[in-house]
Amino acid sequence: MYCSITFKGRKAPQDPKMVKLEMIFYKTGYTRIPRVVNITGAYKYWNNETQSFESASSEYLKKNQLLLELKEKYMSVAERWEKDGRNFSVLQWADCFKPKEEEKAKQESKVLTVLQLINARIEYCENHEKFKNGKLVKSVGTAGMYKQFRTSLSAFTLKQYNKDLSRFYFTDITQKFLLEYIVYLGRRGSFSSLVSETLDKVCEILGIDEKMTWYTARGTFISSELDVGTPITHVAEMAGNSARTIEKHYYKNTKQEEVPSA
Repeated sequence: MYCSITFKGRKAPQDPKMVKLEMIFYKTGYTRIPRVVNITGAYKYWNNETQSFESASSEYLKKNQLLLELKEKYMSVAERWEKDGRNFSVLQWADCFKPKEEEKAKQESKVLTVLQLINARIEYCENHEKFKNGKLVKSVGTAGMYKQFRTSLSAFTLKQYNKDLSRFYFTDITQKFLLEYIVYLGRRGSFSSLVSETLDKVCEILGIDEKMTWYTARGTFISSELDVGTPITHVAEMAGNSARTIEKHYYKNTKQEEVPSA
């Protein structure tokens, strides 16, 4: 089995003075696969025979080094796969880094993390001035509430998911996440009014119009857990009630015909 990579250059369609480079992947028994390289330069300096730029400038020496490193990166994969006895196609080889690159691009394309937005709201409230009762004041109190929310949510994500809040995006804030957070607040012995105020902030940030209180959220969590088949003893433990109480007050609100007891 023979694997090779060659670089081919041609005039760029958009600018004939520049070179468009491609990596040509080859493996015995397979059709060659080209992949565009995100490295370019003056066409007059490119040599297809040596597969390099022929210029003594530091810029082109660096480009040649990048091409060499790119080739070695892919060749090392082919060598490792051959050593492991893996039967791979040229297409698999040419695209072996594509999933990682797409995931990286996906992460970079996300706008703000939950923590970044909370911090932005705190900064805005601390610096934003408004007229209240004829006086110019800052929203220091609101900023303080956001700080309490940040502290609480940070502690929750570490305890529940073993992840820092800075790693959470809004796509991660699902209904299950919110309900688990509500139960977490309840377990800490927070007053229901304080929890409801926190939930108001959560709903405000997420753009949820529906009013959510400690009691409605807690009830939704219990019913949802029973609906998906969570044993009633486990639900009772999470909610801080007895199984008898859960069955008496919440079983009638579930979609399950039979709630498992263990």
